[in-house]
Amino acid sequence: MKIEVVGSAEDVAGFALAGLPGRVVEAGPGVEAALRAAGEEESAGLLLVSAETARAASEVLERIARREGAPVVLALPEGAP
Repeated sequence: MKIEVVGSAEDVAGFALAGLPGRVVEAGPGVEAALRAAGEEESAGLLLVSAETARAASEVLERIARREGAPVVLALPEGAP
């Protein structure tokens, strides 16, 4: 099972320290494309998505989650104040 992180540069860099691959995305059309690409990988088992990215592309995440054999999608919580 493959785990992948999609979100801000800080989120991706933090999980990269633990050896997890990721895709850096910022607001805009790149968010949906990155999520679709990550969600369509057959080996993907868990997709960790930053809270900001999850808000920006909630419809795409819902479509990914409904697909048979889709990875588990987990929105990461916001940073501590």
